Amino acid sequence: MNFNFGELKMDNKILKKDLPLGIIVYDGPSKIDGKPIICIVNGFDKSSNTKTGNMLQSWIIRKDIHPQDAIRTKEDYSICKDCFKRRTKSCYVVSYAPSSVYRAFKRGSYLKFKPDMLKYFVGRKLRIGSYGDPSAIDTSIWSLLCSVVKGYCGYSSNWGHCDQTLKYYCMASVNTEEEQNKAIKKGWRTFRTRPYLETPLLKNEIICPASKEGGEKTDCSRCGMCCGSASNKKNPVIVVHGWRHKIRYFREGLKNKENKKKYIMI
Repeated sequence: MNFNFGELKMDNKILKKDLPLGIIVYDGPSKIDGKPIICIVNGFDKSSNTKTGNMLQSWIIRKDIHPQDAIRTKEDYSICKDCFKRRTKSCYVVSYAPSSVYRAFKRGSYLKFKPDMLKYFVGRKLRIGSYGDPSAIDTSIWSLLCSVVKGYCGYSSNWGHCDQTLKYYCMASVNTEEEQNKAIKKGWRTFRTRPYLETPLLKNEIICPASKEGGEKTDCSRCGMCCGSASNKKNPVIVVHGWRHKIRYFREGLKNKENKKKYIMI
């Protein structure tokens, strides 16, 4: 499909009530295991996520299974593959939000993407993969959306096995120095989760300025650091956060991994 991006612009006459609740930008097989998934972008009115700021949010979920059921039956593999945080039950993204998106989808609340809907993305900022790994869908979708938005950020834990052009839009989500070294050798920038505040930074890293330990000086929409290899800035680092038990799972899983022990907890 060819689009004339030069003619795209957000119509100032569009009222908030006329903005879509959400748009289904992908409906097809998972690039991970071929099972049915969808990717829905919402937040066209305004995102309520305080850390990311006012960004469009994109949700990658199983089309045929409620997100919580997918987690319980391990069918979330289709959207997250072997993510360390998934396997250790330490993922802080798992919340009510994916379930709410799924219910709205089942009610028929979202529009199916059409080329003229790109006007809703112009001038906005996009979070690639608010839930689910961006590598689960065609990279061409992200390429199209990122060509018209004002800015974006994204993260993939599947950086070692996915379409490598994703590195232009997403950060490699890593947890150890070894993983970071491997990702950088493949041309990725990284976003590392460290277990403790005392865990030292690597020479090519910087504390995430939107994090608590970074003083929450900004949010993701204003920062723009996590835009993949489109930037040559240092690699952000954040201390594991979220529910207390998930922090514990992460630290225990990381310790077991470093000791070459089995760390799968599901």
